[in-house]
Parts: sequence; C-alpha cells; structure tokens
Amino acid sequence: MSVQRPLIGIPADRRPLGPQAYHLVAEKYLAAVLDAAGALPVIVPAIGRELELDDLLESLHGLLFMGSPSNVDPRHYSGEPSESGTLHDPHRDETTLPLIPKAVAAGVPVLGICRGFQEMNVAFGGTLWQKLHDVPGHLDHREPSDQPIDKQYGLAHAVRLEPGGLLQKLAGGATEITVNSLHPMVSLKPSVCCGPRALHWQCSGTLSGGCWKMIFRARCLLNLDWLAASA
Repeated sequence: MSVQRPLIGIPADRRPLGPQAYHLVAEKYLAAVLDAAGALPVIVPAIGRELELDDLLESLHGLLFMGSPSNVDPRHYSGEPSESGTLHDPHRDETTLPLIPKAVAAGVPVLGICRGFQEMNVAFGGTLWQKLHDVPGHLDHREPSDQPIDKQYGLAHAVRLEPGGLLQKLAGGATEITVNSLHPMVSLKPSVCCGPRALHWQCSGTLSGGCWKMIFRARCLLNLDWLAASA
C-alpha cells in the first residue's frame, strides 16, 4: 500500500490577466513543496468569505503562505496609505488574514515566506515598515529587476541564528548562514498575542525570521524573508 503524501495548502494570488481574473501560485513554491518536502501542494483560491475555513483545515496537513509582488493593504494594520503604484491583493488579504489564526487554533503547521511573513504578523496584530530601504541603518532588500534571475535569487547577506532555535537545529547547529532576501517590507511591531520568539537576525539588525508557538497546542509557525529559488 502506498503512503499518502501530506497535503500542503498554498493560498493563491488573484490577478487580472487580460479580461479575466486568475488565481496563481508561483511554480517555485509548488516545486519546494514537491521536491524539498515530498508533499503534494494544493492551491487554495483567494475567494475570501466564500472559503469554508474549517473544512479546508480538516483536509490539510500544513499551509505555506508564499511571497508575492503584492503587499498587505496597510488598512489592515492601521498603517499609512501605500505610495502610488503599490500592488495590493484584497482577495488574498480577505483569504489569508482570517485563515492564519484559524490554522493556528486548529494546530495546523504554517510556514510564511516574504508576504506570508507580513500576513502572519498582521493577522496577530503586528504592523509593518512599508519601505525598509528608506530606514537608516538597514540594507536595501528590493529585488534588482535589472539582474538575471540567478543573480536576483543569489545569496545576499548573512543571518545570525538564535542559539537553540528551530532554524539553528535545521541548519545543523550553525550559528550563521548566508541567504537571499527580497522584501521591501518588514515587521515593525511584532505581534504579541502568540509570544513571538526571534529565530534569526540579519546583520543589519532586522528581524527576518520568527516562530510563534501557541501555548495550548505548541505547534510552530515559522516565518522567513528568504525566497525559494526560482526554477
């Protein structure tokens, strides 16, 4: 008898392509779930309130909240309006922000990457810096669009791993590793309701990875600003 692979839900972006709207997931995230985790990715449509969250969570073994060109709308964290031209995805916001606390309460493991990190923080009451590159003392983490894809996703800076943290264990006990990092936004005020613990810090002092553990379930929510390599 074959062993059933875990089902990992990936909430989609909703974007217009021509006259139609499409629900999209970048292939690099599908490949990461398939090849690195050995699981089967399930695309979750960005349909907001039409999504039956409890039924969805009963059918999944985990959730991956992927990166995206869009940003969480600042109205969800009482932030200043975004500058002109900023891409938002209200359908994804309406899907992911209610889904995250539901998943935590149900004990479903969650991984947030890039925009997914933003969503995790906002879902639990945190706030965001919208333009990290304008904050003195921090690196410019914007994607260099004039560079080839292998350069855009190349190793960019070191991060220090928190001693005894999950990421240090996953890294074989290393105290520092080198990663890529493509994100103009970052957590300003971490959420507090779930007891955030930093797992690593960039050399500039920016929190770019965090783990929340719910006391009543002790399931880990892992957030990263490192992106999966593009296929």
